[in-house]
Amino acid sequence: MKCPKCQHESENDAIFCSVCGFKLKEKFDKTNVLLLAWCVSLIFFMILNVIVSYLIRPWLFASYPMPTAATTISIIYAVIGIIQSLTHLVVPFAIPKIGYRIAAFIIVGIAVVITIISHISSIISTLSLPQ
Repeated sequence: MKCPKCQHESENDAIFCSVCGFKLKEKFDKTNVLLLAWCVSLIFFMILNVIVSYLIRPWLFASYPMPTAATTISIIYAVIGIIQSLTHLVVPFAIPKIGYRIAAFIIVGIAVVITIISHISSIISTLSLPQ
């Protein structure tokens, strides 16, 4: 990369010119952006779970018969849990080495599948409650 200020040829991945110190480019670090997005999603889902637990759940149990309220709340928690578990798939993208990234995808993928199966089975068991 050629410095626009002094015309010195610098390395392609250089951020500053080694001769004059001119800033050649902004280094974009996708790792920090991905991890920050994942952390924000964790906070979002925590807030969503608190809203469901303290506002929606009591209202459902006060307004509807037990089986209907239990089924509805089970489905709400399952959907939230499944979507939240899918957000974990962003984490392996933040790992720079390809071997570790592949291993992380496998581990996170297994965890996501187990979580989805678990939530689906809880919905099925709630739907089988006597009416």
